[in-house]
Amino acid sequence: MSSFLSVGQAATYLGVSEKLIRSEMERGKISFKRIGRLIRISQPALDAYLRMAEESKEEHHKRHKKENGENDSHEKEHAHGHAHHGKKR
Repeated sequence: MSSFLSVGQAATYLGVSEKLIRSEMERGKISFKRIGRLIRISQPALDAYLRMAEESKEEHHKRHKKENGENDSHEKEHAHGHAHHGKKR
């Protein structure tokens, strides 16, 4: 049986604000249960949210690279501070 957390506990677990937790709940990104007036979120639901958020972040970076015509060699240059992005020094 998984443990259930309050909104505050869920925020602490993820290291984010309660406002973000509530916002993501409203958007349907974090599933939760209502028990009377109480809201409870399972740890597996929070872990699923983290995985989804990380996958979304990776997809965003891939799309950005593709849109800007970047490749792995460009990324390596950028990581080492050698990318010029068309600017003269």
